[in-house]
Amino acid sequence: MICIPFIKKQTYQNIEIITIKDEKLKGAAWARNRGIEKVLGEYIFFCDNDIELRPNAISELYLALKDSKYAWAFGKFYINRVLYNQNRSNIIPVNNFSWFRYFYNISTMSLVRSSAKPFFDEYFKRYDDYDLWLTLDKSGHKGLFVDTILFSTVIKKGNISSGNNEVYWMDKLRSKHCKDRGKIADIIIPHHNRHDHLKNCLEHLDNKLFNIIIVSGGSFAENCNKGAKLATTNNLIFLNDDTIPDVNRLQEMIEADGDMVGIAQVMPKYGDVIFYGIGYRKNNIGMIQAGLSRKIEDTSIPSGYCFLFRKSAWKKLGGLNEDFKNGGEDQDIGFRAIESGMKISYIRLPMIHYESQSEGRFSYGRDNELLIKKLWPDDKLIKLLKL
Repeated sequence: MICIPFIKKQTYQNIEIITIKDEKLKGAAWARNRGIEKVLGEYIFFCDNDIELRPNAISELYLALKDSKYAWAFGKFYINRVLYNQNRSNIIPVNNFSWFRYFYNISTMSLVRSSAKPFFDEYFKRYDDYDLWLTLDKSGHKGLFVDTILFSTVIKKGNISSGNNEVYWMDKLRSKHCKDRGKIADIIIPHHNRHDHLKNCLEHLDNKLFNIIIVSGGSFAENCNKGAKLATTNNLIFLNDDTIPDVNRLQEMIEADGDMVGIAQVMPKYGDVIFYGIGYRKNNIGMIQAGLSRKIEDTSIPSGYCFLFRKSAWKKLGGLNEDFKNGGEDQDIGFRAIESGMKISYIRLPMIHYESQSEGRFSYGRDNELLIKKLWPDDKLIKLLKL
């Protein structure tokens, strides 16, 4: 077990180590419950066997928890070098779906008072930890966020954590914990001829949460505008059909603070590089150069592969400019949003985008470039973007 040496190096040493072997592959929830049955101490720390704990992980949680009113404590951690739980708050939202989302990304590697009687629902083959935090909170056992990094780990393809159907288990969690089943957003998908990509995209969406509007027959801008007219919620998400959507990331977009919200992307043809949006810079001869940005601080506007608008902001801008033909319209509406004083936010964790798969995607590339230059000449952009 990778974790044992790291447990033995903890600065807090009043520890009893209980190991459970799941020889019949009954699942993580079953194994953790068998461990709980053997606990004699006042606190329980659940630890997966592939975790590299920081030396002060348990002590930080214990010191924060022991004299508090809270029943359990959690912190930050790295998975595949991505830091989770940055900028957490101990203020739990009242709104049903926001409350549900709050407990996402809280790791099993948290410290729980034995008196809270934690128990994992063995039905869940995935998200059993998520279910535990929701159950504890509903029972009045509140969690405390400790602003420290607890551990790091690497999730390999094909292991238990990555191999189960995320949409299925998330839906089971909502069915168990959320009474409000109202739609939280409209997802507008402009579609052309890649029916295989559309099918894959739809398989990753939850139509119990979203109104899914598929529009074809026109350009990207025309299809998006038609779809927006059919929307019934305050949140309009425009999603390319060559994307593998992540329901959790989409909910983060809805909950973000902004009139327009973008989201990072990973495009397989570029490897595992994360692009946050479109960035602009002034070169040494004073001309504007644009490109996909690898740093959030270099990002000026969201990428058009997936972006959200509040309905009021969309109406104020009048939607996408239909003079653009499958390119440039995302830049144009981003510039107009900035010009109108709208707030733009970004979701840092990416979704997968198989970029530019539809036939005719670049047929009007030069025309779109000229239109952008006409509507947004360099001197205008330099002032707008403060370059």
